Amino acid sequence: MFKFIEHWATVDIFNFEKVSPKLKIYPHILFAGKSNVGKSSLINALCRKKIAFTSKTPGRTRFLYFYMIDKKWLLVDSPGFGYTHNPEDRKRFKKLMDLYFNSNFNIKQIFLLVDVRFIDDPLNVEAYSWFKSLKLPIHLITTKSDKLRKDKLRFTEELIKDIFPYTEYTFTSTKKSMGISELIKKIKNTVY
Repeated sequence: MFKFIEHWATVDIFNFEKVSPKLKIYPHILFAGKSNVGKSSLINALCRKKIAFTSKTPGRTRFLYFYMIDKKWLLVDSPGFGYTHNPEDRKRFKKLMDLYFNSNFNIKQIFLLVDVRFIDDPLNVEAYSWFKSLKLPIHLITTKSDKLRKDKLRFTEELIKDIFPYTEYTFTSTKKSMGISELIKKIKNTVY
């Protein structure tokens, strides 16, 4: 469990240059995934504290949110991709993420969240390819894993190995607290 958690910065394309110097001091763990994948719920479960805003309406996270954890590293909550049909919102998301990835931050790990029922969604595959091209370490997190029977989870495991080869993965469910302690251990091994 993490002892110290505080909201540190909210970043948009308009204040990025002003805020980015202080963000370079610490290692980053980035959480990314489609809108409505359960990213905020997972972050709250990992921190055992409601720090990320959860909503039934997809696409509520519109900025990069940085949380200082144990005064050692930053948990980065990125906007969900794939929900909006508004071309301006898509451009803004792309610009914000390009700024983030091109700013020489110390990104230790990307956690790519995918809904266990839609592993092969083209947007998940596209995001995975994008992160791979940046040569950043990726750990796949399947969310809402309580929604599949055990035999379906075994099939999904084979699908993951096929679509995301040689990538570590963890099945999670915030409702059942499945995979939470394993992810905390993974994060601690990465940044402590």
